[in-house]
Amino acid sequence: MRSVEPSQEGKVYKPSIPPPGMASRIPTALRELSAILRKLRELGEWAKLEQQERRPHEPPSFQPRSHLAEDFRIQYTAFISLAMDIQEALNHPGLEASQRERRRWRRRLRELEDQLHTLDVAERFINP
Repeated sequence: MRSVEPSQEGKVYKPSIPPPGMASRIPTALRELSAILRKLRELGEWAKLEQQERRPHEPPSFQPRSHLAEDFRIQYTAFISLAMDIQEALNHPGLEASQRERRRWRRRLRELEDQLHTLDVAERFINP
């Protein structure tokens, strides 16, 4: 969704004219955010299982995914990036959407961001 054009000097960037249909892509992007959140919850369950199976001085009963933290970082980054794109689109003055739609989309975006924060992804996996 993010779209910028270089100015004539090539040094300063300014927002471009919103592409046609931007308003119709916001609900799709919000559904995508919800899907990323589900993936993060699933990864959290795998992390709990990994922790439960950890026994000092004993080999694990199964080999958990060793790249769990990396998967968390990838999904977390995707969530933050998409959320920023949605916020930028919602703030764009050329967005062809009613104030009611914008409020509904902003409320949904806040709900998803709040749910992300309850997962403590950053504290558990990004900055351990």
